[in-house]
Amino acid sequence: AAADTEPFRVALGPGPEALNARAAELAAVEASAANATAAAATARAHLATDHGPGRVFASLRETCFDLESGASADDHAYKVCPYGRFEQDYRLVGTYGGWAPTPLEVSALEAGAAPRAIRFVNGSSCGESDVAREGLLIFVCGNATELAKVVEERRCFYRATLATPAACDAEYVRAVRGRLDAGPPGAAAGSVARDVTQTST
Repeated sequence: AAADTEPFRVALGPGPEALNARAAELAAVEASAANATAAAATARAHLATDHGPGRVFASLRETCFDLESGASADDHAYKVCPYGRFEQDYRLVGTYGGWAPTPLEVSALEAGAAPRAIRFVNGSSCGESDVAREGLLIFVCGNATELAKVVEERRCFYRATLATPAACDAEYVRAVRGRLDAGPPGAAAGSVARDVTQTST
């Protein structure tokens, strides 16, 4: 019969080009899913992080500030990322460790305002000792956001001051103006008060 004489045909799958195209498409889908998962994790971490009262410091999360050598008190260069790393000449002072009690003189100036200090922990070893460097970043009211100063307050412990309009909330302004009305301010208070007055007008 004629049907018995037809050649035997084998059904073949997709060719190499089609397989490569499908593999590339699958890889793109997997990469997109991974990016979405990473973005969701980042968003959850952002929401879980304490960005201060009313989240006023949230805009500083992805920002870093530099103080060049010569501008600092000890001729070292500093880099501070409020929610990341604190570095001195590429040495690690510490990484973000949450909010800390505000230093007494700042607390007194603010008359009990919300905490305005972030601590940095688990820095590199200090000298030949096993003591890890640590740091503290204090937010104060200012016209512009800038790293105002950094000092080594004691061995292996560094204190940075970041001036920013984000710290000029109504409670802060009232506290500073009340202090001015009560009597002559000190040099530091007067400087901050001038910033408060200019910022709030």
